[in-house]
Amino acid sequence: MDGSGRLVVVNTRLYWPNGLTLDYAADKLYWVDAKHHVIECAGLDGSQRSIVLDRGLCVHDVRAVL
Repeated sequence: MDGSGRLVVVNTRLYWPNGLTLDYAADKLYWVDAKHHVIECAGLDGSQRSIVLDRGLCVHDVRAVL
């Protein structure tokens, strides 16, 4: 756990990833991207990336809090 052996799992089609969770039983990584309004998942090695949900998510608007 010293950071050696790091692996980039996802580095494309990301803008504002603001939620992350691991499903150890299924060996999957899930994340939320508030800019693209999607929940996505991939294998822990980045393989088999897919969109889990892309409709009905709340919209984050920074201007609303200014």
